[in-house]
Parts: sequence; structure tokens; C-alpha cells
Amino acid sequence: MDYRLVQQTRRRIALAAMALLVFGAAAAQTPDRSVWTGRWQLDKARSDSPNEMMKAIEVPWYFRVALAAFTPTLEVSLAEDERTLDIKSTSFLGSRTETVRGDGVANPGIDDLGRPYDQSSRWSADGESVLIHRALHLESDRTTKIRATWSIHNNTLRSTIEIERANQPPLRVLRVFARTPE
Repeated sequence: MDYRLVQQTRRRIALAAMALLVFGAAAAQTPDRSVWTGRWQLDKARSDSPNEMMKAIEVPWYFRVALAAFTPTLEVSLAEDERTLDIKSTSFLGSRTETVRGDGVANPGIDDLGRPYDQSSRWSADGESVLIHRALHLESDRTTKIRATWSIHNNTLRSTIEIERANQPPLRVLRVFARTPE
């Protein structure tokens, strides 16, 4: 019996087993982000009122009243890179599409009221939530930091928004969206 051949065969089997474990584990950990795609409508009964949040980011009273009466919808699509989400929101102001890249790189943007912001986003370590950090530049010459975590739970899209406020605890608002037929 050729022991070198036996030893070489054992090494190949061990390497193949390790490769299977490593690549199999990586494949098992890759989340299915296609669950994000589709049409979503705000579930007002399960969501917090956004009124205090809108006050904190200096949204005028008449917009707050109009937004409270309207039920927004989202249409989410996943780009081919499976990291980037395009989120088309529809409200009484019309519709707009926001790109959430999930790569951690800061990108400038303009909100619905025409105010500039800088935003970065990244996927959570488990790949099932997207974390968004936004610095909104307000008309009062201050910048408000906003953090949002978007995730999918039991066929609902949940957005937890946290706004930092000077000399006050952070303001947290939960928005829940239910999947709707397309």
C-alpha cells in the first residue's frame, strides 16, 4: 500500500470537506433580499403617529395635517447587485424614488420639502435589515441626525426612525407597512 497516495487522498477529502463547509455556510447565510420587492401600504393602526417626528424636523403644520390624512404607499425594487433598493414613495406631494445603496457610502439628496441631506446606508451583519443614517440640513441652520432601520417581519415592512434632539432623549417612531397586491 502506498502511504503517500493514502495521505494525499485524505488531504484532498479534508480540503473538499472544508470547502463545502465554508462555501455551504456562506451560501446558507446569504439572505433572500427578494422579500423586499413589492408594493407596501402604511398600516396606520400598527404605526406610531409621525406628528412629533415631523415637528422635530421642522415640517410645516399644513404638511403635517395633510400627511396625517393620507395613507402613503411604497414600491420597492431590488437592483441586480442585490444590495441596492429603489424605494418609490407616493404621498399627497406626488411620488419620488429614493435609492438606498446599502454600501455605507455617503450620498447627497433632497427631501420632499426641498431640503438637502447627506445619507449613507448599509445592510446589517445578518443581512436582513438596512440601516440608514441621514444628516438633514434644516432651514433653522441646524442639522438633525436621523437613523432608520428598515426590516421585514412576518410579511410586513417595518421602519423604526430615531431622531436626535438637542438636550432631549431621542425621538423614536415606528412605521409599519403591509404588503399589498400589485
